[in-house]
Amino acid sequence: MKNYLNLALGLVSLIITSNTYAWTIENFVSNIQINTDGSANITETIKGDFSDNLSKHGIFRYIPYESKTDNGKINYTPISEIWVTDQEGRNRPFQQSKKDKNILLKIGDPNKTVQSKETYIISYKIDRVPKHFPENNFDEFYWNVTGNDWDTIIKKATATITLPKKSNSHHQVCFTGYHGSKDSNCKYQITKDGKASFQITIPLNAGEGFTIDYGFDRGITQTFDFKQKAWWKTFFEKFRTWIIGTLSLTILIVPNALAWKARQKMKVNKPIIPKYEPPKNLHPSLVGTVIDGRFGKDDFTAGIIDLATHGLLQIEKKKIKGLIFDSEEYFLKKQPPQKVFISDIRHDLYTRLFSDTLIDKTIEGNVGTFPSRHKLDMYNIFVTIQNKAISNKYFKSIKTRNTIVMASIIVSTFIFFVGGNILLVQLGLSPWYMLLILTMIGGVNIAFSIYPKRTKIGFELAHEAKCYREFLKTAELDQLNWAEKQEIFEKNLPYAVAFGLTEKW
Repeated sequence: MKNYLNLALGLVSLIITSNTYAWTIENFVSNIQINTDGSANITETIKGDFSDNLSKHGIFRYIPYESKTDNGKINYTPISEIWVTDQEGRNRPFQQSKKDKNILLKIGDPNKTVQSKETYIISYKIDRVPKHFPENNFDEFYWNVTGNDWDTIIKKATATITLPKKSNSHHQVCFTGYHGSKDSNCKYQITKDGKASFQITIPLNAGEGFTIDYGFDRGITQTFDFKQKAWWKTFFEKFRTWIIGTLSLTILIVPNALAWKARQKMKVNKPIIPKYEPPKNLHPSLVGTVIDGRFGKDDFTAGIIDLATHGLLQIEKKKIKGLIFDSEEYFLKKQPPQKVFISDIRHDLYTRLFSDTLIDKTIEGNVGTFPSRHKLDMYNIFVTIQNKAISNKYFKSIKTRNTIVMASIIVSTFIFFVGGNILLVQLGLSPWYMLLILTMIGGVNIAFSIYPKRTKIGFELAHEAKCYREFLKTAELDQLNWAEKQEIFEKNLPYAVAFGLTEKW
């Protein structure tokens, strides 16, 4: 009599809900492969009918990963290796998060709506599945097949369990209904090939689930005891916001505070007093590099002007005829050295500018080089002066700095993509995890931008260069005129170019 009553109620429920819900699950098929290590690979095939609501974009699948037993123990089954496809094997877009002890899969394309009939194939892996009870003579697999969070009815649901090897004994129980229900509107059997099969006998209403319990011979798979969740996971879930926020701020603030402190320790805290000579009589390109912490176009130009003031080249503007339009190019006319080079940078720059591969000849027969025609070579010459500043220990190695920055980005990216799935599943970091990684990358790069590029010697030399620049910057007009007559103008001009004081000089 009871069975007839349940069947009647099921038919009434089906009639009512088919008119109430905008979509229905026609069939929910779960194939479960239990492995010897106690894990299980699950493939769910969900067929949905959206005929009455073609404006939806997909479905929400809640997969439970944690539940409590009647005696308060926790059944914790971590979920990983999640993937979603259609019946043709094409990947379906989905977003993964955690909600109320479930892995929430938001499946669907926000730019596309569903067809009248859709099939979703969800595959994933669960761990720590089979349990061992001393009072029983079998091991046990307990699993909520459908979950209890569907917003529609499930007309048909089946679950099939495959073991690594055949079991001689079988213990089968199944439950249906709302959470905590002991209703058993389902049936079960062992198939000819030894698989355990379960099936509901009446449709499931919204909020109802289908749970199976299968016992099999001991020793077929590894088993696990019911255990409380690790204390650190409980602690993390309770204080996740504070932990991630504090960790992010620490990663962002501490390296930058250390970088700022190192910079302050190296800085020269002395007043800028004008000096009439360049520091240590260094080459203007090198002085210009040290004063602002980088080698720029002004420093390269200063090197060219320095060669001109020492009679080693002449700068000429040449008109070049073209097929349609004429153009102008600068020509560095080579002049033979009249005396021994005092500066090794000056000698190196002169030698490289007028190497055999860079020599050009004008119509007039002048020998020299057109810099605009040898841009790569000009860049290589450009870099040698920068390397000279490093070799003189005014700067830390740029290669080392770049290597550390790139290593930090690579390591952070590796953690993001490789460790992300584990952390998302185990701790539910979700957007917090992304925030932490981005903070790590940003914090390290900001720290390296703040951390002093110069050495202690470089900071001291930069201070002397600033004192010399102050003289060039504040020099009076009558002094400049006098300086020009005394040939001091040419001596100071390359440095003025390196300091960006070309208009004044």
